[in-house]
Amino acid sequence: MHIQLLLLFILLLLLFLISRKIINLIYTFFLFVFRSRKFAIGILSVILLPGTFVHEMSHLIIATLLRVPVGKLSVYPKIEDDGGVLVGHLEVGKADPFRLTLVGIAPMITGLSIIYLIGKIFMQNISLTIPYTLNSIRLLGFYLLLVTCQTMFSSRKDLKSLIIVGPVIIIIAASLYFAGIRLFFNEALNTTLLTVLNNLNLYLLLANLANLSVLILFGLIIYIGNKITVIR
Repeated sequence: MHIQLLLLFILLLLLFLISRKIINLIYTFFLFVFRSRKFAIGILSVILLPGTFVHEMSHLIIATLLRVPVGKLSVYPKIEDDGGVLVGHLEVGKADPFRLTLVGIAPMITGLSIIYLIGKIFMQNISLTIPYTLNSIRLLGFYLLLVTCQTMFSSRKDLKSLIIVGPVIIIIAASLYFAGIRLFFNEALNTTLLTVLNNLNLYLLLANLANLSVLILFGLIIYIGNKITVIR
């Protein structure tokens, strides 16, 4: 179980690092092709719309359940000051750090659940060997997987309350551990959790491979395009 949890953390970290670069690369690609910032953002918005909608609705639903005030909701991407692309946003009012943290991490929990469902529906009996046949159903599954990966992670603004909540949780967990308090599951539940983690890690591995492929593809296209432009 501990090894699977560690692997889950590593795969999520890799996915986070890759996905952020992909969104910027796709935006750069369409900006390079059409020479229009508005048009590039519009296409990016359409491509990411299913994931962006789920992301913002996750924030909204949890905020509503926890009675956290919310304001304007948008599923339209915008360019941040550092040049990064922010896909959608929801204005969240003042609340205690614990509720804000739950609102902030909601899309990641939803995203992991969706990745698991996508894996179960579209990627049963999948093989990592080459050649691998891609039919329309599998292509749909990979599209949904890629879109979910690009939009599931919360922004730094969403997670700013973790600065307070994170240390509190660590202190409580450490106190319980050193006090000799342990959490045990019965064998059946432990087996079920282990199976779920194994499957989720497999789907996250596939998601990382798919994202890495897209990253390399768009990176090469933009690199070659820039070279051709310079030569001209």
